[in-house]
Amino acid sequence: MNFTEAFLEKRLSETVACSMLNRNLTCKYEITIWKDITEENVMKQAKSLLLS
Repeated sequence: MNFTEAFLEKRLSETVACSMLNRNLTCKYEITIWKDITEENVMKQAKSLLLS
């Protein structure tokens, strides 16, 4: 479990996009953000911005 999963208290689906094993010292991965997480966090922020 990584920091994001611990913060959201949910397991995320992830795919390694770039590994440090390619000698560029960068590790990148893609995650799937579930609909309920989006509705809880992103949409709440968007609504507050639209209403202000």
